[in-house]
Amino acid sequence: MPFDSNIPVKFAEQTLSQFAIQSTKPIAGGLSGARVWKCQSSLHGVLCLRQWSATHPTQPRLQFIHDALDRASERLSFIPKVFRDTSGKSFWLVGDCLWEVTQWMPGLANYMRQPSRPKLESAIDGLAELHCVWFDFSHEKNVSPSIKQRVEMLTEWLRMRDLVEQVGANVRGSVEAAACMSTVQMLHSRGPRLLEELLRADQVPVSLQPVLRDIWSDHLLYEGDRVSGVIDFGTVRMDEPATDLARMLGSLHPFELDVRLAAIEAYNRSRQEHAVDPERVELLDRSGTLLTALQWMRWLILERHKFNADTGKLFERWQTALARMMGESLVISAD
Repeated sequence: MPFDSNIPVKFAEQTLSQFAIQSTKPIAGGLSGARVWKCQSSLHGVLCLRQWSATHPTQPRLQFIHDALDRASERLSFIPKVFRDTSGKSFWLVGDCLWEVTQWMPGLANYMRQPSRPKLESAIDGLAELHCVWFDFSHEKNVSPSIKQRVEMLTEWLRMRDLVEQVGANVRGSVEAAACMSTVQMLHSRGPRLLEELLRADQVPVSLQPVLRDIWSDHLLYEGDRVSGVIDFGTVRMDEPATDLARMLGSLHPFELDVRLAAIEAYNRSRQEHAVDPERVELLDRSGTLLTALQWMRWLILERHKFNADTGKLFERWQTALARMMGESLVISAD
């Protein structure tokens, strides 16, 4: 079989052979360190083989993710099916990493190049449907993990008294310096107020259920105006549905508050018994945007983290977060 050399031979012979995989083609696996292959199977058509990173997810977390996907893929065509071997296992530990085989989802992640109202409506309808299925799968009432995580992260950043010195010691060139200066200024001008809002929100129990947590433009596939696939479920966990709306709408329409609010209203019409609070979605979006900028500053400047991706594109994502906080529609290129 013409398998990629990065796929262990014994694993291919003993496990992947059960899915009649005939060929594999390596695909970019994102920033987490995961690897992805597009595979052709004589029995199942096109499959997705994924090698997760050595640190994420844990086996219990991946089992939870697969159980949630099983429930969703039975009812929703845009959620990939998880494949199991003859013993019923849906993932395998090979070396230090977990591996899985899922359905390869059709379509293109083209919303940002070709946005449209029907596409947005399809995304909102699909997210509401997925949340309905997952609410039936598992739900509880508790404080929000996303809010609590933001409180902890923002508190840590605000306590860094030597942040300016750290940045100054690592920055290279005027473009990096400008981005860092804007990020630090935003932290100190917006951070304390955001932290107060988050602390108040942290006191309010909300409905929790499985949610995606990282649904953004690159993870939404379209055929025409219809969502044909949602991909990358590595961050699925029990949390409040507002986190998905904040992440998705902040990605698809970063500068159009009116569009985001209208989309939240449309979502709530589909889930009237489990409607989300628009102010809570916006709080998650605003705090997430600041923390995103801070995280990119940490990765790209303070740690000089090496990603298997175009650094200019990553810098652009940092600049987009800054532009959103400053209310600007112009994203400054790193070139």
